[in-house]
Amino acid sequence: MASNPSSSAAGGGGDHGGARLEDLALDKVAEAADAVAAASSAGEVVRAIHAVAAIVFPVDSATVAGTVDEPFRSQIINGVSLSSDERGSWRHAFCHGPAFPTLSKILLGHVALKWLHQIRACARKEICDSFFVKGSPTEVIQALVPALSHKLLVATEQAAMELAADEDANGLDPSNSVFLFVGEVISRASRRGSTGILGAELIPRIRSHLKRCMESDHKTISPDKIKHVSQFWFNVVEAIRDQHSVERLAEEMLRQLASQHTSDEEAYWILWTLFNQSFMHKTVFEFIHIGSSVSGMLHLSVKEKVLLRAMFVDKFLRWKTFPLCCLRWILHYAVFELPPNSGIETQKQRTSSFLGTLQTLVSVWSKKEFVQAYSVEQQACIL
Repeated sequence: MASNPSSSAAGGGGDHGGARLEDLALDKVAEAADAVAAASSAGEVVRAIHAVAAIVFPVDSATVAGTVDEPFRSQIINGVSLSSDERGSWRHAFCHGPAFPTLSKILLGHVALKWLHQIRACARKEICDSFFVKGSPTEVIQALVPALSHKLLVATEQAAMELAADEDANGLDPSNSVFLFVGEVISRASRRGSTGILGAELIPRIRSHLKRCMESDHKTISPDKIKHVSQFWFNVVEAIRDQHSVERLAEEMLRQLASQHTSDEEAYWILWTLFNQSFMHKTVFEFIHIGSSVSGMLHLSVKEKVLLRAMFVDKFLRWKTFPLCCLRWILHYAVFELPPNSGIETQKQRTSSFLGTLQTLVSVWSKKEFVQAYSVEQQACIL
């Protein structure tokens, strides 16, 4: 039998009351997890997640109920109703205890991969998006990034393979729902000033990713291996539809890598892993919302814009002030488009855009404004 939130539970005072409420919140998540695992329809999943969302955030239960059939509709409508103060107590216990990271894994794992594309957009907005959009940015990022684990990656790829093998499928790839959902959460966290937390969580995981691409000497990274590993991180970045968020993430990654005394080669391949898919294709996906749901499926239109190149070359090299090592990394990645340890023969194979980019930079670097704005050390590095 599902436990019912009560005024006495929400009103428990002191450390004892907070700890008890955290335990009760975790119990509610466990009930939802069991229901999701046993679900045979999207309606069961909606009812299970709504039972948790309704005690944590203001939820339009009528809207959610309107997306499912009986008996789930009546169960949602007749669910527990809490006062604003009671809900605030539950939200604090939920977001700052073990309940939130536990539910995050469920939403980003089983729900996102199997059910998200079957849940109506208005319901997703009420019962799924709220956990990541209205929660504390620190807790959101610390729960979100670890959930982007190898297990999720394998499950995402498996879902895509199953869809491709299903001749009767309608072409809606469940994995797209995951990446679009994650991309929007990252965008919102970035806009709320949490890029520092995001960078701190991402860098160790990208490093772990790169270790699987090492040569047998365990000293250098194999370009062939890294180009044939999963497209997971490419997909995550391409799902971030807000270009400003991508820019803030890239800048934060550069500064954190510099503070960690990262080697030139490792920094190059970290940038490559996150941004090269979009950079090399020279395209950007413009996302047009259907409705207002964060996780709503989006139409994609592709335009030939070199936004990532413009970000690294035009903004970072021309107008922003970075540590010297960052300038080296940007030059290798965005101008030379070669890793720092490339041989002479490889360096001769410049891309067609190299000379044009170099001419543009030289024209900017030679201007009086540049000389006045940049330190002598940075000018010496560039020259």
